[in-house]
Amino acid sequence: MLVLLGLEFMSCGDFFDFLEMKGRLDIPSARFYAAELVCGIQFLHSKGIIHRDLKPENILVADTGHIKITDFGLALENMLGDAQPPICRN
Repeated sequence: MLVLLGLEFMSCGDFFDFLEMKGRLDIPSARFYAAELVCGIQFLHSKGIIHRDLKPENILVADTGHIKITDFGLALENMLGDAQPPICRN
């Protein structure tokens, strides 16, 4: 059986390599990446997903500077059970 997996190309590689290449981040950059990570984790949790293996090697960086969380091999799904997250209405 042949299984193929296609992923979006992330030109800057993973966050571990990105940090090694950039060196120490300045405060605005650190805040930006922390905020992006928090937004990603909040989204996953709102869908009842817990990643359980979040580390720099599992965060990919695009050439735009935005990040994407990857490698959901240890993730737990359906943590909300039958409960649905509250719907925000403005």
